[in-house]
Amino acid sequence: DYSHEHVYGSVNSTPSTEHFCYEEISQNLQCPTCKGIGRIPKDSRDEYMALIPLSDKRLTPKRTTLKVAVAVLVVVLFCLVLTFFFVPRSIHLRANADTIEPFFVSLRHKEIEIHLKNNFSISNANFVSLNVEDIRVNVSLDSHQLQSHSRVGSGRVAAKSTQEVTYYTNFTVTGDLVEGYQILCEMPQTYVHNLFVIFHVSIRGTRLGQSFEATVTSHQDVNCYPTAVPTTPAPPTTPTTPSAPSTTSVSRRL
Repeated sequence: DYSHEHVYGSVNSTPSTEHFCYEEISQNLQCPTCKGIGRIPKDSRDEYMALIPLSDKRLTPKRTTLKVAVAVLVVVLFCLVLTFFFVPRSIHLRANADTIEPFFVSLRHKEIEIHLKNNFSISNANFVSLNVEDIRVNVSLDSHQLQSHSRVGSGRVAAKSTQEVTYYTNFTVTGDLVEGYQILCEMPQTYVHNLFVIFHVSIRGTRLGQSFEATVTSHQDVNCYPTAVPTTPAPPTTPTTPSAPSTTSVSRRL
């Protein structure tokens, strides 16, 4: 009889009622799985594969539909939040004054020179800040464009805020209508001193790396009553090459 039964005690040295029993098929042949120790060593567990019946509950995932639905809902909500905060919104420009009081008005032969300060507001409805890089100002009177000037600079308008921009400009009125304007500007009645001037302001900049442009056209009354000397000194500007009196200089503060 080549079959022998061996009984092994517990692995530790203390007595135990647990036993590992197996039968050797032959005196010289050991179990190829446990190598004769009655259990699979830890360092050899990756070498074997267990066969599980299809009826085992561990093979059936639980609440799969609920988990997928929750994952899809979270992704959709995340996309909606990103869309709400980062979708581009409108940028509004608005003139802040209906009547402008120039700080210098000069009436010369067939020429009216006016220096004034004007301002407008930039309303940013976005949840991100705006980088304003360029401002352009066009001045016209009776459908005749007087001057236009562009001053490149940098500025920032905070998110969900309104920022006021101030610029100084000087322009000269010439042409066939100067004589009629000069008569009105020199009259003692104050209500006839206003020139109906059109200011067309446009700004350009970037928002989240994308360029934008906003414009505003304002019809404002400019008092043309002559002043002997400027009542307010011109603001300090960066030194530039002197230009003819007909040029328009613009400076802004953001």
